[in-house]
Amino acid sequence: MISIIYVYYNNSDVIFDSINSVLNSKTKIDYEIIVVINKCTDIKIEELQKISSKISIIENETNLGFGKANNIGVKNSNGNYILILNPDTLLQNDVLDKMYEIMEKDKEIGGSICKLVDENNNLQETVIRKKIDFMFFVVQLFFLFKIPLLKRFFNKKYYYSKSDFLVEQFPDVISGAFMLFRKDIYLQVNGFDENFFMYVEDIDLSKRVKEISKLYYYPNVSINHIGDTTLGNQYVKDKIIMNYTSLFYFIQKFYGKRKLFFFKILVFLNGILFMPFAKLIKKEKTKNMIINRSKLFVNVFNRKFYNA
Repeated sequence: MISIIYVYYNNSDVIFDSINSVLNSKTKIDYEIIVVINKCTDIKIEELQKISSKISIIENETNLGFGKANNIGVKNSNGNYILILNPDTLLQNDVLDKMYEIMEKDKEIGGSICKLVDENNNLQETVIRKKIDFMFFVVQLFFLFKIPLLKRFFNKKYYYSKSDFLVEQFPDVISGAFMLFRKDIYLQVNGFDENFFMYVEDIDLSKRVKEISKLYYYPNVSINHIGDTTLGNQYVKDKIIMNYTSLFYFIQKFYGKRKLFFFKILVFLNGILFMPFAKLIKKEKTKNMIINRSKLFVNVFNRKFYNA
């Protein structure tokens, strides 16, 4: 049995579409759906319960964050497989059957992911990462993978090419939008680290699962993943703060306090260096992100960073 875990927090009606895509997938695999609701006001719980008897609902009194809510869902699950699934996803017909079949055949695989595409069927290349180490986050911070003289080296070391996504891979990281785990492996590593409120927790969990088993990417089945739909300034700021708060914790956890201090210096310098260039960027979404990021980064050693 597969226990499908959704964590829900003010995601409008997308979860109804996602659940219906599961129910309509015609899978032969036995499954249950567990929806963990982090205190919110917009969901119609009664309507959700009426959709199917396969659905169980757990309501948290407060927003406990992504990782902790998933752990609660797993504790209340009955399956021998756990599928962490975002509410903004749509399953295709044969995804569950094929991914289950692969996991059953290769017992060394502890976690797996299929191909993810957006609403226009464009490949989402961030769903897997080839390698994760401290330098990876420096490369990401300064967009070194986009610099002509450096991008070939860094792309080869850390990122998969478009052609790589056409064949199976054994990555270092799989995305939290779709993570299929053996339940015993998930429990062996104690699930998500609940010190992460949101963001980076999938990297952390992937890293720990990879230490005791294999992670696997399968390219021949896919799901649609809508991703972020809100792009307001405050949303961008909140996302940056949550992302980097989680990243700072991750770096200290795996690489130590000295590396964290060094990384914060790099974040500060990044804020100073990128601020003058941000206004020259034509793409509004990217410009908005860089401006907000730079304003926050110069306060990385100040409480203003965390209370913006």
